[in-house]
Amino acid sequence: MSSPSPTPSRHPAQPPLDASRIAVAALTLIDDHGLDALSMRRLGGELGVQGMALYRHFVNKDEILDAVRHLLVEEFADRLADAAPKEGWRDQLHTFAVCYRQVALAHPNAFPLLATGAEKAWAHGREVAGAVLGHLLAAGFDEETAIGAERTAIRYVIGYSLIETATAGTARPTPEVIQMGRADDPVARLVRSITMVPDERLFVLGLDLILDGLATRLPSQ
Repeated sequence: MSSPSPTPSRHPAQPPLDASRIAVAALTLIDDHGLDALSMRRLGGELGVQGMALYRHFVNKDEILDAVRHLLVEEFADRLADAAPKEGWRDQLHTFAVCYRQVALAHPNAFPLLATGAEKAWAHGREVAGAVLGHLLAAGFDEETAIGAERTAIRYVIGYSLIETATAGTARPTPEVIQMGRADDPVARLVRSITMVPDERLFVLGLDLILDGLATRLPSQ
């Protein structure tokens, strides 16, 4: 008489639990449900383990958040490499800002981690930041201007993206704003535009203004 076939497992075999898998699951959880939804217990549930099992790989939740920052910076570096910007400083800094914004658009719930943990983000992105800084210095900018330019580009993307996320789905002109001013009044149009969600055209315009201003700081050859 043949022995009965083994009962199939209810759950498919999972890959071994490690720091990388935990970080990816944390990013997915944040993407889907927001930063406030992340807890050791809930993350463990997403991974099919007890929350305590995560402490074998991370001391606390803050370490997991730092690992998520690392993932975001890695994605930024990959996007920048794929974009293959030209050698000129302007194209380099423009592509740098655009790729950073792409990360913000892909992970709006997690992106604030790069604003609240700036020093950790810089540590993870040292190589990427150094490459752009090198192009600015090679173009002739002094060190203070080059560093300030890169920091300004990063802060512009962060600020723009955080406002965009905060107003998504809610920004619309109120009846009072719609009715204010004449149709040809530029101030009225400005107020109406402020109440709308920022768009790509405004982002590109602001970035171009930053780059145009920076170009005036370049010593004449």
